[in-house]
Amino acid sequence: MSPLTRLSSLLCSGLLVLGTGCSTPPSSLPAATPDTTTLATAGGARVTAQSVRIGETMRKHRRANYNLDGRTYDFYIGGLLEAAYHPWNNTLTVIGTAGTPLCHYDAEGFLTAEGDSVACADLLAHLETALAH
Repeated sequence: MSPLTRLSSLLCSGLLVLGTGCSTPPSSLPAATPDTTTLATAGGARVTAQSVRIGETMRKHRRANYNLDGRTYDFYIGGLLEAAYHPWNNTLTVIGTAGTPLCHYDAEGFLTAEGDSVACADLLAHLETALAH
């Protein structure tokens, strides 16, 4: 691509942003990428960034403890669950007090469960409710 063509392409893009129009047909512009947070994938159960939102709420909660060894924020609800949020990786791990299920949510909200994924959803709901108080 010649420098003149590249310059006219950049100028045209700027004019489109300003809403003044340009001579480049819209079909030659790159298509917008879909919002991946709303797409379900076959790789696992999808939680739309709910786990990251809950983890950030947990990080700011007055009863959360910072664990220096694991660099996580830990939260315990007696007789029900333990949760650990790693803010740099945006991962949330929730464990039932009986040891099952073990629910691990990655930064994109994908669930990896050792046990019942429905039980993981219940534990996540209990954690969210407890953090609201």
